[in-house]
Amino acid sequence: ECLTHTVENVDRPGWEEYEKREKEELVKWHKWWKDKGPAFMAKPATHREPLKGGLSPGEERKPENLTLTLAWIADAESVDGKNYIFVVNGVIAYRTLDGLKKYIQELPKKSPLTWTPGCCRQGSEPLLSFEEEMQDFKAFCKSCGIHFVLVPSG
Repeated sequence: ECLTHTVENVDRPGWEEYEKREKEELVKWHKWWKDKGPAFMAKPATHREPLKGGLSPGEERKPENLTLTLAWIADAESVDGKNYIFVVNGVIAYRTLDGLKKYIQELPKKSPLTWTPGCCRQGSEPLLSFEEEMQDFKAFCKSCGIHFVLVPSG
């Protein structure tokens, strides 16, 4: 059987086979999906709880190694022509610092969040342009149990 076949009950040729040692995890995931999947999918994506498929009651998520980058949106229409997004692990993007903070609040405790923004600045980058804003963000991460690592020169 494959993960898609087991979770979605779909039978299509070509899905990768899982290895026998993964069967226990697959059984846990299938049970979680059957019990909680519909409720999880019914919530809007921005308000979902983190996916905790294989965790037993009381079991905590393990810390995750995360990287943060700041991307300039080159074709953004703004007054100063400079819009940025925060990108986590190269795949999750947030337009606002508040959105990023909501994500950080849901991370497992003790997760390191590393940011190596480099040393070149344009002067309007969020967090990097104002020392007080950066100190507030560091304090916020600490209050969430996240280890924020800033490597200023990249």
